[in-house]
Amino acid sequence: MCFLCLGNSGTPVKVAFIGNTCGVPDIIVGTSTVQIRGDVSPLTWDYTSPARMSITNGEYWKCEVIFNEGDTVNYKFFTNVKSTISANDSGWEAGISDWGTGNRRLIVGSNDTTLPVQYVNGFKVGANQYEAPFKTNPNNDTVCLFLRVNMKIDMERGTFDPVHHKVGVRGSFTAADWGTSFFMSPQGSHANEGQTRYDGNFFYTVPVYFKKSDLQSASFLVNYKYVIHNINGAANEDWGMLVDNSGQNQDEFIMPDHDTTVAWTYYTKIEYRSDTLFFCHYTVNMAAAIQQKYFSIGDSLTVELWHTSIDYSPRYKLLTIIDSAGVYSLKDTVIWNYILPWGIPPPDIEYYSYRYNIVKNGIAYPENFVNTFDSTNYLNQPFRHYAFSTHSTFVSFSRFDTASAPSMNQMPVWTNIVSVAKADQSLTTFSLSQNYPNPFNPATQIQFSLPATGFVTLKVYDALGREVATLVNERKDAGTYGAMLNAASLSSGIYFYRFSAGPFVETKKMLLLK
Repeated sequence: MCFLCLGNSGTPVKVAFIGNTCGVPDIIVGTSTVQIRGDVSPLTWDYTSPARMSITNGEYWKCEVIFNEGDTVNYKFFTNVKSTISANDSGWEAGISDWGTGNRRLIVGSNDTTLPVQYVNGFKVGANQYEAPFKTNPNNDTVCLFLRVNMKIDMERGTFDPVHHKVGVRGSFTAADWGTSFFMSPQGSHANEGQTRYDGNFFYTVPVYFKKSDLQSASFLVNYKYVIHNINGAANEDWGMLVDNSGQNQDEFIMPDHDTTVAWTYYTKIEYRSDTLFFCHYTVNMAAAIQQKYFSIGDSLTVELWHTSIDYSPRYKLLTIIDSAGVYSLKDTVIWNYILPWGIPPPDIEYYSYRYNIVKNGIAYPENFVNTFDSTNYLNQPFRHYAFSTHSTFVSFSRFDTASAPSMNQMPVWTNIVSVAKADQSLTTFSLSQNYPNPFNPATQIQFSLPATGFVTLKVYDALGREVATLVNERKDAGTYGAMLNAASLSSGIYFYRFSAGPFVETKKMLLLK
């Protein structure tokens, strides 16, 4: 993805950043946020920085940014498991030692360039700018394959206990057979304390080294699997002596002639269940909040979703206003993708949690509850909760009102739930709605629907056809979604937004009046 340079005039130079997240002890996946923040336009130091990186393979991410020749750019990486972030979210990497400021630095030359791989620093306070979380070979005669496995599921099941067990990896790493394990160590906490809520000790890592001279042979196609030993077990003990050898076999690949990493995985073989669909219809009346000036039509309203069995972070979806009185609505298709060990059936009863958030100037304010509900204790914050049968087709919710009291740190939010009921049918067609409000200043909402999982883009163009914003650029499940355009930095005029999903492409016009 390439971003326009909005800084001082000069010769534009395209810089490609390549990042690697193997040093971040968190469950970063393809839908997570990996972002570059900095002090030279178009970068910013807050969550609005447009330099969102896209995953290329494994734990490698890439982003292209246009600067001006001669720019001195101070920047850092920011990661968060969520795909949509706000000013309240954490994820800063630890400090870099090279320049005395804790930041990374780039002096932009005269030619387009691709920077060497930079490892997001969750592994060491004061790492060097291009330092890796594993030892590299100064003689350049060996290369490293850095592996990570997540043992969380097995720890919770009791099939892996760090006091009595250790985890290793066996494979075609040498000319020998699979008979020797490379033992792995806990990755540990994030080097920038407090920047992730995930326990990094669920991750185990090991560097495996290859001689460059051996990599020319096709016999060094790499295949491997993770195993569990007793704590005192020898690396070369017989397969029959292992505590467990059911870790996932990894796909075969050719080891390159340079250091590399592969995507982290869970130890336990995983089963994905995607045949359970639920149809939900949220309708919220914000009239009371508008009357009390806690909410205005220019603000956004999101629903924060939390499925207790599979979500390690909440998901957010935007509600769309449906009448001038302040009633907001969202029709959503929920696909339950269970992540379960092989042979273990899903529970008969599941728990679905959700709450509403007002978004003002990019900052989310979750609703507070005066009364207490059954709690999942997600971040020790209250959610609305619903228990349902996994054998049902629809999710229905009770109707109740909530309110919060004002506080120093929390905007008071009053919401009245008009109806939260099942949708009467699933989505069957693609659709793109007219933005609301229109004309607008400075923010407007755009809603779209897709009947099947697919890659979605939603982009905004000015009257000359120049791209000015990318609102959506990711894979999404079937459902109805919304996106907010904040046009505070744009001039008045006609703009076009283009929605593309699979075979469906549609463009609509909107008017910004300041």
